[in-house]
Amino acid sequence: MLGFIIFAILCTIAIVVVIYFCNTYNKLILLRNDIKNDWFTLNEDIKYRVQLLETFTPVVDKYLDDETRDTARRIVTSYDILVSPEDIINLYITMEDVINKFQAIVQQHGINVPEWDIAFNNNKNSIVNKRLIYNDHALKFNAILLDPKSSFVGKIGKLTTFTYFRSEE
Repeated sequence: MLGFIIFAILCTIAIVVVIYFCNTYNKLILLRNDIKNDWFTLNEDIKYRVQLLETFTPVVDKYLDDETRDTARRIVTSYDILVSPEDIINLYITMEDVINKFQAIVQQHGINVPEWDIAFNNNKNSIVNKRLIYNDHALKFNAILLDPKSSFVGKIGKLTTFTYFRSEE
């Protein structure tokens, strides 16, 4: 009788562990899918921002220093070949510095480009909102994955952490 009780307890523990594993794995997969979708929409907005940069560069070109002009060209030409989120995030932060210089030139020289503010500000707001959603999902995913109680689930599922999209400010 004692052997049966021990067997029942071991089976119960095994079932609880399997249920925990399955729940944790499913939660991670759902979050991973959310993150991939978040990144896709965020990346589309960043791609549009690169197009805006390309479109408005001629407006301020004669006022640019060589370094800023070269950086703007590098951003436009290199965006399509970047693959990793880390590279795209770094390029985005560099691009924001260039756009800030563009905006300063527009204000300093009184260049009137009303569509500039609308396009850049709407796009910036969209990126900020989508970045917050992406980061929220990435932080939840990484917290579960790095939690000692559930890290084995990530190792078995060959899951890795996601990059946090830091702010350019």
